[in-house]
Amino acid sequence: MPFIAVIRLIDKINEKSIKKGLDKNEFSIFVPTLINFDLIDEYVEKILEFRKEKNKDKYLINFIEEFHESKNNPVKKINNLYDYGDNIIRYFRLTKYFKVSMYSTGYHWNINLEPSRKVQIQQLLDMYNGESFKFSNIDEYLSYISDIAKPTLPWEKKENLEKVAQSLKVIISDFIKKENVDINLNKKKILLTDIKKQNKRELEIYINQLRILNLKLKEMLNKKKLINDLKRIEEIIKILRDSKKLKKFQPEQF
Repeated sequence: MPFIAVIRLIDKINEKSIKKGLDKNEFSIFVPTLINFDLIDEYVEKILEFRKEKNKDKYLINFIEEFHESKNNPVKKINNLYDYGDNIIRYFRLTKYFKVSMYSTGYHWNINLEPSRKVQIQQLLDMYNGESFKFSNIDEYLSYISDIAKPTLPWEKKENLEKVAQSLKVIISDFIKKENVDINLNKKKILLTDIKKQNKRELEIYINQLRILNLKLKEMLNKKKLINDLKRIEEIIKILRDSKKLKKFQPEQF
């Protein structure tokens, strides 16, 4: 289960390292080659080793030769992994369980677990370890993948939905206090909603409202900061007018 395995990998990295998440190099090299959930702990150590390694090029060549059990074209195989890494991260980002941040230089990114999904992520990790499901025959497998109710998700239980909703309420309230954001009466009503009085379907709708509110508040703050930063606005205008500069930007930077 690659999705679960990568969440667990990043979660364990965050426990062991001051540097949180994975940068583009780490993600592209170690995620596509993580082919068994039993290797997660070993890969955590490999990533930590890689961060300390001074000669990273040599380390990567040795790593890829060991992975492929071959010394043929290691550089080409490493470059291929970057293509795989780019594709994987595009799909993973669609789940909204990952947060991608750009470095100050603008040309590299870092991927980490999305803070607003912390409760759901923990619920997933409690339920699944990343091991693949076993099927006795092809018919059983086809029956499974054609069933939209599978796999079972932890927040199908009402009590888990309540935990997700409460977590989002706390995240939003803390953001409002920290950034001193003014909110109108309608937004206040959303935050004051009594979770315990809602049924499962109402909770699902409410969680969606909270996520929309969380996003709107962040967008509002970013817009406010940008409006008051004339220097940054001028920089953006110059970039958008310069086709040569635009070509240097990666898609996720937009």
